[in-house]
Amino acid sequence: MKKSILLLGIGFLGLCGQISAMQTQSLISDDVKDKLIEQAKRGDIEGFQRIIQRYRLNPHEAMNVNFHNLTPLNSSAINGHKMFIAFAIKNGANIDAQTGRGQTALILAAMEGHEEVIKTLVFYGADKSLVDDFGRDALWYVTYRYNQIKKLLT
Repeated sequence: MKKSILLLGIGFLGLCGQISAMQTQSLISDDVKDKLIEQAKRGDIEGFQRIIQRYRLNPHEAMNVNFHNLTPLNSSAINGHKMFIAFAIKNGANIDAQTGRGQTALILAAMEGHEEVIKTLVFYGADKSLVDDFGRDALWYVTYRYNQIKKLLT
């Protein structure tokens, strides 16, 4: 009988831990996630930090929120903010986080032609071999962009 109660107690504690983990993941509201992504989009490090402080967020969780399939790192890569990229990585951002279409920050920066962001991501160890859902890596996008520009000049 005592073993059954003990096992039941351990099972309950495990369930509580799972529920607690699920609640932690959903504690950041969509409104706050949107604010974090917007600050990353602008490359506003101070604004991002203010939101973390205002809402008492775990900085690592804030750095890795996913809102509309974008993380703060992805959003800043699209918009060419190399300082925010470095800040995000140093503060726990997943450098190879992918969008809903499998695009990493490196691929997004390559798509937009943000050379300094690409250099920063490579410096910090972004995986150059990852491909998106279309089977394209960062090098493919850089080559495609270069060829499009080359066509304009010939």
